[in-house]
Amino acid sequence: MSYDIAIIRPDIPDDVALKVACDWQDRDSEYVDTVGTSCQPTYNYSGFFTAFHVRPTTDMDGKSAFEVMGMVDEALKEIGKHSVHELEQKYFLDVDGKVIGWGSIPGAIRWLRDLRDYCARHPDYKIIVF
Repeated sequence: MSYDIAIIRPDIPDDVALKVACDWQDRDSEYVDTVGTSCQPTYNYSGFFTAFHVRPTTDMDGKSAFEVMGMVDEALKEIGKHSVHELEQKYFLDVDGKVIGWGSIPGAIRWLRDLRDYCARHPDYKIIVF
């Protein structure tokens, strides 16, 4: 399971956002810069995102890319105060040290950085979470 997120121009209606946005994987294409992008980070990041106030469904939905960029910057600063091992123990491993589902702390951090960078290039775009 994953979040479905569109980061699109503010003039595009919400109900067609995912239909017109280019997939996140294609973010180097020219089309992404004219309409927007979509991405699907794993829902297994939920606890981690919630702890750092960047959960898409509750913290980002309906916000501008500029607002989300600031939120993510703050989250990354806070995340940087912890070791990857500490964060993985808390958010991605069970009591026996086995990985719970998909995802990893480095993957979540990379996604947040990519999101922040995309939002920085398109501060007037809006975030829609489905």
